[in-house]
Amino acid sequence: MSIVKEKIRQAIEILKEKNIDLWLIFVRESHTLTDPSLPLILDASCTWQSAFLISATGKTVAIVGNLDSAAIKDIGAYDHVISYKTSIREELIREITAMNPANIALNFSCNDHMSDGLTHGMFLLLNDYLSQTPFIERIVSAQEI
Repeated sequence: MSIVKEKIRQAIEILKEKNIDLWLIFVRESHTLTDPSLPLILDASCTWQSAFLISATGKTVAIVGNLDSAAIKDIGAYDHVISYKTSIREELIREITAMNPANIALNFSCNDHMSDGLTHGMFLLLNDYLSQTPFIERIVSAQEI
């Protein structure tokens, strides 16, 4: 088993322990500005807006730009790799809606730099994407993961 697959498996167990339904890692241009948790769940970089969804149920989904999808599929760590051409918004909302998590952990923290990888700009984009959904009220910190 690869390190990435093992770390994802461990993350799923932690989600169960901490009663967190979904961990959402939301990144772009990851070769330039890397979320500290990204190397644990992905052995590649992403250029376009990318979302990595790890559910306490064990379901894993990567939503990436179409030019990034082949590299993500090759890793073999995600059950589903969904690619998009124009905007991640529709696919992201579709996947989160299908999972219907009671809470969504994002990588922000006031106390732990390793849990604070979501940039402010990406946080604002995600808030915009989720603003017309019930999921906007379900966001929590991923600090405990």
